Amino acid sequence: MIKNALVFQKTYSYDDVMLVPQFNKISSRWDVNLTYNYRNGLNLDVPIFSSPMDTVTDWEMARTLVQNFGAAPVIHRYNTPEKQLESLTKAVFHLGSDKEHTIGCAIGNSRDYLERLRTLLSSETVKPAFINIDVAHGHSQSTFEAVEKVRQYWPGHLMVGNVCTFEAARELANIGVDSLRVGVGSGSACSTRIVCGHGVPMISAIEWASNGVAFSKNKDVAIIADGGIKNSGDAVKAIAAGAHGVMLGSILSGTSETPGDVVIHEGRESKEYRGMASKAALEAYKGSTAKHSSFEGVSTFVPYKGETSEVLLTFLKGLRSGFTYSGSHTIDILQAKAVFTEISANGMRLSHPHHKAQDE
Repeated sequence: MIKNALVFQKTYSYDDVMLVPQFNKISSRWDVNLTYNYRNGLNLDVPIFSSPMDTVTDWEMARTLVQNFGAAPVIHRYNTPEKQLESLTKAVFHLGSDKEHTIGCAIGNSRDYLERLRTLLSSETVKPAFINIDVAHGHSQSTFEAVEKVRQYWPGHLMVGNVCTFEAARELANIGVDSLRVGVGSGSACSTRIVCGHGVPMISAIEWASNGVAFSKNKDVAIIADGGIKNSGDAVKAIAAGAHGVMLGSILSGTSETPGDVVIHEGRESKEYRGMASKAALEAYKGSTAKHSSFEGVSTFVPYKGETSEVLLTFLKGLRSGFTYSGSHTIDILQAKAVFTEISANGMRLSHPHHKAQDE
């Protein structure tokens, strides 16, 4: 007897679609306004969040993103609560007293998450700009309970994720979160889709989550596209599809401000980059108890890229240019005007330069 009918629905990743160019009267990419005001007092100059990974965001990355770009770093939770507070404090003290910070801190939804939250809020001199309940599968009873408990201590901007469905976004928006990290299994260092067989390609996940928020009682909950962004063009597509910001991990990996030393790997300067569900990360965080975990990520080395500011400036130039190709100078206008077309595999292949760059 067939108990459940199979439902096949076509879904799309970044490489499956392209935006159709439209009439543009914007004279310069610098006329594009990338600022965005999120719920509960989180206001950014650029819609960029850094991933709370232990090889991406600690205090140096946080300081650089806020000081130079007005972006929103999320300091990772893979250390003691005291160490995380120390990182937040160092980042904010290095900004100077006249700089309003937009630094978030990640907590989980189990183990020490309430102790971690209380520690992060214990300082008399510095507080996080927002809290991220950081969990791989955010559509869960434990996450809903965590939201309820966190709200007893934290009335400010609350980010939750990750999720990838209409139902998850609607239900979490209904209980009062302020932003949602959208993307399951799409990160470059993530293997959830292979290990667990679950996930939704990113363009469809963003669309589904956006629709879920639209059908909730809190329609201004923000969508943060997290995972699978390989370049600025993917970020333009993510925002056009309904995201109000993008979270970067691999784009920022390997830069000077990421944690860890520059090493020589296979003859070139490199830095470690690892998914937080990788064996290496879980063993470093959990110790011997990691043997009971499901390893859903990989650890690797990426080429050393130099200063974060140079990498992100190039990324933002492409993002701004992408807005002008749709004749849009704000996030809201891009989402209203965007026209997508499906692209074939050959079409995507021909979208890349046909000749090898001289510096490769």
